[in-house]
Amino acid sequence: MPRARSAGFLHVYVLRHDLGDRGGLMGTQGVTHTAVTPLDLVKCRRQVDAKLYKTNFQAWSMIGRAEGIRGIFTGWSPTFFGYCAQGAFKYGG
Repeated sequence: MPRARSAGFLHVYVLRHDLGDRGGLMGTQGVTHTAVTPLDLVKCRRQVDAKLYKTNFQAWSMIGRAEGIRGIFTGWSPTFFGYCAQGAFKYGG
């Protein structure tokens, strides 16, 4: 860290890096958890009806044919925004 010449400089320096850390954690938490949303979707559907799909690959194939790519990523937005908030406030602060 560069030497602070005044308290104002130090305050701005710390604030800028704190916000940068929060932003980085928001992005990583949100993106990584959103990327595994299809795994969670298939897990939940197989838990509800174990005879519906034999394998995860069959499940993704059937969901993709019936509902398209949007069906495979069902629930992505609450996952993304929820984990962005967690990354910013739980781990970033």
